Amino acid sequence: SRYRYRSPQRRSGLESLEARRLLAGLPFGAAADDTGEYMLGDVLVTAVLLESDGSLDANLEDWTVSQREEIRQRVTEGTQWWSELLDQQNSVHELNFHYDFAYLDSPIQTGYEPINRPSDEFMLWIDDFFETVDVSSRGTFSDRILEFNHQQRLVHGTDWAFTVFVVNADNDSDSRFDPAGSFSRAFAYAGGRFFVTTSERPPSTIAHETAHMFWALDEYANGASYNDHRGYYNTQNLNGLKDNPQPELRVKSLLESHLTAYTEFAVSPSALEMIGWKDSDENGVFDVLDVPHQLTINGIFDADSDRYSVIGSSQVTPLENQNPIGNGNDITLNEISRLEVRFDDSAWETVAEFHLPTVSLDFTLDVPASAEQIQLRTIDDDTQVSSAVFTDFLERPLIDWHNYSRANDVNNDLFVSPIDALLVINELNQNGSRSLLPASPDEVVGQFLDVSGDNFLSPVDALLVINELNQNGLNQPEETVKNSDHDGEPTAEGEPPLFSEFAIWSGGRFDSLSHYSAAIRD
Repeated sequence: SRYRYRSPQRRSGLESLEARRLLAGLPFGAAADDTGEYMLGDVLVTAVLLESDGSLDANLEDWTVSQREEIRQRVTEGTQWWSELLDQQNSVHELNFHYDFAYLDSPIQTGYEPINRPSDEFMLWIDDFFETVDVSSRGTFSDRILEFNHQQRLVHGTDWAFTVFVVNADNDSDSRFDPAGSFSRAFAYAGGRFFVTTSERPPSTIAHETAHMFWALDEYANGASYNDHRGYYNTQNLNGLKDNPQPELRVKSLLESHLTAYTEFAVSPSALEMIGWKDSDENGVFDVLDVPHQLTINGIFDADSDRYSVIGSSQVTPLENQNPIGNGNDITLNEISRLEVRFDDSAWETVAEFHLPTVSLDFTLDVPASAEQIQLRTIDDDTQVSSAVFTDFLERPLIDWHNYSRANDVNNDLFVSPIDALLVINELNQNGSRSLLPASPDEVVGQFLDVSGDNFLSPVDALLVINELNQNGLNQPEETVKNSDHDGEPTAEGEPPLFSEFAIWSGGRFDSLSHYSAAIRD
């Protein structure tokens, strides 16, 4: 590795700037009642069956084992449909549904027979559910289901959660609720709350109602208006049939017709936008997560130790929530996965891993001796969303004994020649290897002996000059080097370079001008 991560003992190296929310396990920016703002990430689905006990209404429906298994399969298929649809999009995102079937295996007991009552009377039997799952009796049914869903996502470690109530209609003559109600077979309370469906409905109904859990609007004739807006981007219901000035432009969509659209994985662009699936710049990252991180760094470079100290912070940035319904909290699933560094034009390398939405930075890096620039950024592994790149130029004090125009030109005569190597060798033979102290203010540096630029005089400085001479032919034209020897006579092809016999370092000094090329080659 080109660097080492160092953390001072008195500092942790990582601090949470939003400890309460991180510990709560919520998406960054979300409140407890933000349980379905857009359909990405991990979603918990709780399936609930109601079982009448005959205490208030006649007991006409009883769940069988095979019925329960069929509902399990339909709920799973109808929700997974969205994961399959996302896989067909050109995106980096994932959508993972998780399930709690505890109340499918053990249905909620109620005195009511839900299918024989109007749909609007769900508020009667839903109280039995809340009592069974020990949800507070305070607040409206909407508040209470959000409380339940929030607790469910914390238990299961997901980003979002909603509940599906399935009403047994197996023995009902038309498999519909009492016609005195607003809905006949299925209805939903949007935004991470719940939907209710009768037991005979196919997986396409589950898929349709799941879209409402993330704010999609209906598009059929008696549904939402063409003029309505909803979802994180405040999207207009452009595919809605009601009030549509150009109905001929509508497309096939699951939010209008279930079965054919379900088979063809057809959803209108406006419905996809309502659930968060919008990629304005077509880079594979939906707009709701395509927002750069914030990165603030105070960097200090110590040229003496070649170490760079970093103090700062980084935080994910939520996109502004424009949903006209709901809390309107700005929410992101992004995280600070890693901090990366690179020097000059090298590849990015990981400094530290976090996997948190907000972190503090406090560490030092070892800097390569030749580096002139350092760059830092934070990045999300899932979306590759990153911060703006922090760039700092590494200012080092000029070395008095180094030729910055051409390192191997020791005497600064604009040529690299044997005299440059000899100057270094003579100095080594006379005074030995040593650190080169800065020149005094009244001292004129005439020989740039520090060829390597490390503030130290050593045989390496002579070898660097000799290597260039052997490689480039003493700065003479190519044909001259190839066709003459010391006296101007032709040389045999394959002989060593002109500077093959030179002094070698031995016993603290350069010795005779022989056998040098062998030493260099070894």
